[in-house]
Amino acid sequence: GQLYFDPETMEPLVNQPGMLKGLELYKEMTKFGPQGMEAWGVGEIRSAFPSTANIAMTIEWGGIPGNCNDKSFANPAVLGDCGSAPRPGAMEVWDRENQKWVKLTEPNFAPVLSFGGWVGAITKTCKDQDAAYDFLKFMNSPEISMQDVMVGDSGYNVYRYSHIKNVQAWVGAGLTEQDAKEYLAAVQADLESPNVLIDLRIPGKPEYVDSVLDLHVNMAIVGLEDPKLALQTVYDEWEKITERLGRDNQKLIYRTMMGMD
Repeated sequence: GQLYFDPETMEPLVNQPGMLKGLELYKEMTKFGPQGMEAWGVGEIRSAFPSTANIAMTIEWGGIPGNCNDKSFANPAVLGDCGSAPRPGAMEVWDRENQKWVKLTEPNFAPVLSFGGWVGAITKTCKDQDAAYDFLKFMNSPEISMQDVMVGDSGYNVYRYSHIKNVQAWVGAGLTEQDAKEYLAAVQADLESPNVLIDLRIPGKPEYVDSVLDLHVNMAIVGLEDPKLALQTVYDEWEKITERLGRDNQKLIYRTMMGMD
């Protein structure tokens, strides 16, 4: 389930039984949240949590602990009581090679590193490239970047070990020591996982994900498409995109992205 495509053929793997099970579980989860949550984005989520005390749990970007301890934003009931944990693993997984379900003795975790990350770039036409480089170096230094990652609305999340080890800096920013330790342990577990899934980074990504996958997943969870049909539609559309962009070239870039070549 860690691969988007078969790395040998670029055949999409989105219609595999493991993917279908995940989509069905995703749809089932919506029964336990507020009405209309299927259409929520990050703005709507944060308007409900932590700014109100009506929601007990959310799956969110890594900046949420900073928001939970922002007295100008968070509900008083949330302040100082915002735990964090990696998303649960599965005790049963789909073995694609042998085409069967396999029961496990320990949960299988597959954390997702969404988005491509923030990137600092210096153009060829920059008049003072050394100064630009020094600025990027300054912004990413342990001291300055530590200040950025502790602010919930900065858009920066933990990305250095110094951010994880300096628990007292988080306490000084308003988190309780327990909240800080839980959050940093969860982030470290995700970043160091050997089973981590990175975001798709190949030509056509906006089409594969935004125009096709997101559309049909959302249609499935709101009941406008059968989950199995939705994933088969994604499969068919992904095949068309790959053919149009060039299968061999897409495979080469995809394998590089996955660290296979």
